[in-house]
Amino acid sequence: MTSESIKLKPLGPNKYTDGEGGGNGNSPDSNEDYDPHLHREVANPTTNIETLIHLLKGCLGTGILAMPEAFKNAGILNGFVSTFLIGALCTYCLHVLVKAQLIVDFFLISYQLGICCVYVVFVGVNIKAVGDQYITELDKKLYILMTFIPFILIICVRNLKLLAPFSTLANIITFASFGVVCYYMFQDLPDFSERPSFGRLYTYPLFFGTTLFALEAVGVVIALENNMKTPKSFGGYCGVLNIGMIFVVFLYAGMGFIGYWKYGLQVEASITLNFPPTDILAQVISILYSVAIYISYGLQGYVPVAIIWNTYVAKRLEGSTHLVAWEYFLRFACVVVT
Repeated sequence: MTSESIKLKPLGPNKYTDGEGGGNGNSPDSNEDYDPHLHREVANPTTNIETLIHLLKGCLGTGILAMPEAFKNAGILNGFVSTFLIGALCTYCLHVLVKAQLIVDFFLISYQLGICCVYVVFVGVNIKAVGDQYITELDKKLYILMTFIPFILIICVRNLKLLAPFSTLANIITFASFGVVCYYMFQDLPDFSERPSFGRLYTYPLFFGTTLFALEAVGVVIALENNMKTPKSFGGYCGVLNIGMIFVVFLYAGMGFIGYWKYGLQVEASITLNFPPTDILAQVISILYSVAIYISYGLQGYVPVAIIWNTYVAKRLEGSTHLVAWEYFLRFACVVVT
């Protein structure tokens, strides 16, 4: 999917060379299967830790704030157990996707741009909620328009290695926000017996859909694996993907469990909407989480830009002296679209 892919010459069944006569380090007559990881060239590869940081940021989006409402549709115990089952299913499917690299460019581009649209609205709405309290009430569209230049700046970071410090900052902000969320949720918890262990059967699909949407990060996962210095470390039982997903699933299950325990049927679509809007801490959550989601926009937007540029645009501009300018124009256009 990248313009830096190595052209391979077939030598026979399951045997390839990179044109240098050396193949995968053995003689051309080697019977070993071709290993694409050994022939991958990435300009700015990311380390395992940087990839894990990006994976956490890619998964910890706005969906986690909807987990308490998801538990409302499943029941508190059923929701807790089902989150782990869905997490296992999601992780398995991501492994399959990374191994297969399906030809799904159109769907990935549409999906990732859709996520970016959600992020733009989320940031604008949360800034408006605080701005209306201290400045003056303005239309939501104006607040969204104010974020245009910042989104342009973050999407202009051209490789994942440079984005890693931003993802680290976003993760720190996210966990700090979770701390404040827990402060609200753990106050005056009602009797646990007041929450049904199992919800109604016809509402369970709503739980399943919300949880699956919140957990998965299909497009980001492919981009992360493709940009790793040691891509073999991404899979495996103790690989980056499994480690990251285990942590994420525990976090999502805990958020849904405690949030639903606290608010029950009164839980809102985003748990932050249950907090008093005039409280300083509630406003701090809105601002902090908006900053984290703003940073995540760069990671989510990286995927459609990379696919469009490397697969469709760069090859048509080969030899041009303005390649970088055209790439920045594409990034600008993606922000305009979202």
